[in-house]
Amino acid sequence: MLEGVASGAYPAGGNLPSSRDLAVRFRVDRSTVLAALAELKSLGAVETTIGSGTRVSSIRPGLTLAPWVEGAVARPYDDEGDGEGEVLDFTLLRPDESLFPMKKMQAILQTTLEEEGEAVAGYADPMGYQPLRAWIAERLRTKEEQVLLVNGAQQGLSLLCQLLLSPGAKVLVESPTYAGLLPLLRLHQAEAVPLPLGDEGPDPAALALHAASPFKFLYLQPSHQNPTGLTMGEEARRRVLKFLPRHQVCLVEDSADILTGERRTLFELDPVGRVITLGSFSKLMLPGFRVGWIAGPVEVVRACARLKILSDLHAPVILQAALHRFLESPDFASYLVKFDKQAQRKEARLRRLLREKLPGKTPFILSPSSASLWLPLLPGLSARAVCRDLLSRGVRVSPGDLFYPLAFPPQALRAVFSHASEPEMETLASALGAALARHRGRPAAPPAMRIPL
Repeated sequence: MLEGVASGAYPAGGNLPSSRDLAVRFRVDRSTVLAALAELKSLGAVETTIGSGTRVSSIRPGLTLAPWVEGAVARPYDDEGDGEGEVLDFTLLRPDESLFPMKKMQAILQTTLEEEGEAVAGYADPMGYQPLRAWIAERLRTKEEQVLLVNGAQQGLSLLCQLLLSPGAKVLVESPTYAGLLPLLRLHQAEAVPLPLGDEGPDPAALALHAASPFKFLYLQPSHQNPTGLTMGEEARRRVLKFLPRHQVCLVEDSADILTGERRTLFELDPVGRVITLGSFSKLMLPGFRVGWIAGPVEVVRACARLKILSDLHAPVILQAALHRFLESPDFASYLVKFDKQAQRKEARLRRLLREKLPGKTPFILSPSSASLWLPLLPGLSARAVCRDLLSRGVRVSPGDLFYPLAFPPQALRAVFSHASEPEMETLASALGAALARHRGRPAAPPAMRIPL
């Protein structure tokens, strides 16, 4: 009977059947029913009034959430529904698991346990596994004490926001930018100041203007920018550094360049030490291991480590140790070659499909290294409406407004194809072509304005 009350089978405020009817229904003696009703009444689940019988209490335990929850931690598809039947999801940026030599990693994990034992199974240094920190420091041309291992780049961002932000602080961000940053800024009641994004990174005039006023930090993704996939050349990176105040640690760089060694990071290029750089292995391999890093001035890294202790003490050391062994093995170089070849092949295939399936000369941006499609929509098209149409066709993509720090953002779509098979990419291209053709010419309703806390 308690289960029925708790589940809503007996609705709040409604009368329960008579004790005689309940005895018949549950095949027990009426005295047993009366005892159960007395127990429910003592718990506050039911109320008894003379002459009115027993009714389910209309008062339910409630939970008062912090005021930032609704606006800062919102599901991106609350208003899109779940679709019908099986849905191909192109929203999550993740590597193709079939590429990774999982059996070799299983052997590495076993060897790590056997050879390092309690050193990787017990409590450990909150800074993280020392050999992996040294591996990252070497590639950043910095010192090991300037590197903290974290549970993915998202935790790194969260720690830095806790450390650096106060209500009303201004943060300069690319527009569009990484969608996971914007809720963090709303959480900390900070103001996201948008910098229009071009082929060579943030618009120089906008950056010069805002960098001349007080701001807490500039957040940049110089390589394979999420969501557009664009990459800044070294000259553009140096130009950004020239605009920054010379007396302030004020640039947070989100980059995994050290894993491939293709380009020097802003952290490496800045001679003054104004850059904090963070990244993770998750887009390249083993996202479930949640291994990332923060590197920067020693006082910043140590402060982040103290904050991190308050939430999780330290990240799983055995995973960091096993990952380090893989990085030091010949298999890592082989994996990088396979990863790059597949990314180039998928990008070329999807490019051909989009040219074939999309109506007219629909513009789009494809990035093989980030394996993402950024699709600015033509005037008159609504991203949310197109997303709902695609979902009805069994395809889920991200609406562009998730990535813009603007109340009324440009209309765009983002789709990730890193883990997609060729048939799935063909389904994506065909569904996009059909949806865009169907919605062409329909007016785009502006998305609901996000009111900053």
